[in-house]
Amino acid sequence: MRRVLTTAAALILGLGLTACSDNPPPAPYLAEAASSTAQTTTSTSTSSEAVTTTVTTVVAKPSKGECAPTREELLANDPSPAGAIFSSYCDGQYQVAAGYATDGSSLQHWNGEKWEYIKSTGKYPVSMKACFYESDLISQGVPADVRAKVMPQLFTCPTSTPEQPAPAPAPAPSPASNLTNVSCGGGRYVLIVESVLAYDGQDPKPLVDAGLARHPGALATSPGACPSLRGRYDGADVYPIYKDYGSDRAGVCAAQARGEGNARELKSSVDNYASPC
Repeated sequence: MRRVLTTAAALILGLGLTACSDNPPPAPYLAEAASSTAQTTTSTSTSSEAVTTTVTTVVAKPSKGECAPTREELLANDPSPAGAIFSSYCDGQYQVAAGYATDGSSLQHWNGEKWEYIKSTGKYPVSMKACFYESDLISQGVPADVRAKVMPQLFTCPTSTPEQPAPAPAPAPSPASNLTNVSCGGGRYVLIVESVLAYDGQDPKPLVDAGLARHPGALATSPGACPSLRGRYDGADVYPIYKDYGSDRAGVCAAQARGEGNARELKSSVDNYASPC
């Protein structure tokens, strides 16, 4: 009997072991690994970069500036253009500009964008008004051919410092051989190429002689020989060095337009020393 029970117990135990070995529990970490592997995906992204093209337009600066109208053009549009600006010389690079019926002019240079003033360093000794030395133009790069044309149209400084005025004004010099008498009846035109200033106490003859030497073929007359000619400026007598054009108004105006000097009509009326052109 005891043998039978022992055998039965052994049989039951063996069956239980066999059942357990047929269905083992899964290992947790293996299940997680499998789940992770199953959820792995591959993604591919494609990007396209936009290309932007910028077009820059370069506008060239004008090589020459717009000239102010000539005095003749100004008067054609307005017979009384008080203070309006006109040019007595302009080549697009350099311009001599002045206000109508005003006493003064300026030299300007085109910088590619606007007109700039050429600066002067001199001053008249009495009024302290600005005046030009030729060295002012040279130092600022004004070419020699332009200087020759514009200097007669600018207020130029005396070449030397005048002496202090004498206690009593020196008597007016008598007409000398280097001065020419002129008729003021009108209809006769001259081109003033230089104005020589002689201050009180200075002998005007060597100054006028030097001016005539600088302008071969020119003539000189006394200060204010006609009311249409300037007689005094800055406390000095003005001796005009001029070229006589007779009745040739067109010729004297053409010379002024070329920048050779300032045209004047010899007449007895006062017109603020205006040009007939």
